[in-house]
Amino acid sequence: MITAAAVRFRPVLLTAVTTILGLAPLAIGMDVDFTRDNPIVFGAEGGSFWKSMALAIMYGLGVATFLTLFMVPVLYSLIEGGRGRIIRLFNRSKSFINNTADNPAVS
Repeated sequence: MITAAAVRFRPVLLTAVTTILGLAPLAIGMDVDFTRDNPIVFGAEGGSFWKSMALAIMYGLGVATFLTLFMVPVLYSLIEGGRGRIIRLFNRSKSFINNTADNPAVS
């Protein structure tokens, strides 16, 4: 899983960053209309309509990228390491039970 995260790091990060940067004009309230004398206006009514959607997508994509690239591999490695520790613990307890059954003086 760690190797898969390292392989996918660059494409996932590039996709997320370009989408977030592409939505930045909507998030700051920029409105582009070429029928006006001044085609680019900040804070126009049309731009404010899309602002909340752009912010939600930007923050959601940022959080999802962080979770995908960092948290999932870390949690997966913790679970896999924990599984090995649990198996070793049960093997120790089985060997302890077998040793006490073989030695009647202990029981």
